[in-house]
Amino acid sequence: MSLRVVLYAEGSGETAGSVTMLPAPGATLTPEMLGPGHLLIGRAIERVWNLPLEAVRFESPLRTARGTVAHGSDLHERTSLRRLLTWARPRLRPELVVVLVDEDGDRSRKSRLVGHTEDLPCTRVIAVAVREFEAWLLADEAALREVLGCEVATVATPEDLSRGEAKQLFNELCDVVAVDGNRKAHHHACRHSVSRTADLDALARRCRSFALFLEELRAVRR
Repeated sequence: MSLRVVLYAEGSGETAGSVTMLPAPGATLTPEMLGPGHLLIGRAIERVWNLPLEAVRFESPLRTARGTVAHGSDLHERTSLRRLLTWARPRLRPELVVVLVDEDGDRSRKSRLVGHTEDLPCTRVIAVAVREFEAWLLADEAALREVLGCEVATVATPEDLSRGEAKQLFNELCDVVAVDGNRKAHHHACRHSVSRTADLDALARRCRSFALFLEELRAVRR
């Protein structure tokens, strides 16, 4: 048994793997195409839906009206978001859609996106990271120490960091480890590693938005 899942997220920091060219919508993504968001959400589904991780099958998402992979404001605007969650052929509709966006200090973002999509037939979860996805990555310091191989200063409440601060701090921690070559690729590799190893209980304990995501994932379990 497998679960067909589509993830939409705001940027490549969540969705990009080592292979960035995606196949046609509906095609299965290979492991090389999976980004940090896929890895973390796949593990959350494994936990909440009691499925083996290998049964979580991520598929290539629908494209925007421009024919591009959706990013940023494509997921905030009602018309474009509804298009991305509407499959013309029901048999191609995934069994679960996760829309992952940053709150960015906009406390009404989640309720607005839920309102945009509440009458659509697809099973979905709107996940809003406070303030941003990187706050989730900072929540398990043991995982950070393991990935980076160095001591990591405690961030008492990652969700209280200002907009952009969690991302900056995460990148600065990655920079503590000397790297030859592409700095951006190094940051991305660290994201993958933390997403693959972070303790989900620690994330839920220190990030209310992640705990809420798990609760909503449980609520839509088939």
